[in-house]
Amino acid sequence: MKRIIPLLLPLLLILNCSTWYQLTKKESRYYTEEEKLILEATTAAVDFRYGFDPSLELDYVYKAGTFSEKELTDKNKKMLEVLRKIDREKVVAFYEKMFRLKEIITWNMNNAQKDGEWDDYTLISKYILPDTEKYVEMLEKNVILIDQNYKRTIEERKGEIKKQVEAGN
Repeated sequence: MKRIIPLLLPLLLILNCSTWYQLTKKESRYYTEEEKLILEATTAAVDFRYGFDPSLELDYVYKAGTFSEKELTDKNKKMLEVLRKIDREKVVAFYEKMFRLKEIITWNMNNAQKDGEWDDYTLISKYILPDTEKYVEMLEKNVILIDQNYKRTIEERKGEIKKQVEAGN
């Protein structure tokens, strides 16, 4: 029995660590299942990907490569094809969700700068925010093409979303 305990101890530690990790790991809770499907389809169409930074607790979108503006314009047409297959109201709601994400990232960047958290500020400003902004910009152009009426209210909606993010909602 005394010989078995030292052999079982590493196994128990591994299982315990694995269980602890499962209980404490941070995962994205930003998207609904339906939004994840739209996100997967739209990012794949334009050779972008999406991720979650557990230390910052931020979702983001990033380019899966380096593309010229012309290449991005061509990819934008593929995103439009994907979005046209989705109900117009869902496309608008998804755009607003992604615009909110961009504003949340911006708020976090500004907060990191204000607090002197330079590692977080640099990560967000140089790597996370620019590609997310580009994706949201592409999405916005396509949403306006899909829903011409939304063009009249988009700036107002963006202003409301910005205010909500700044207020912490």
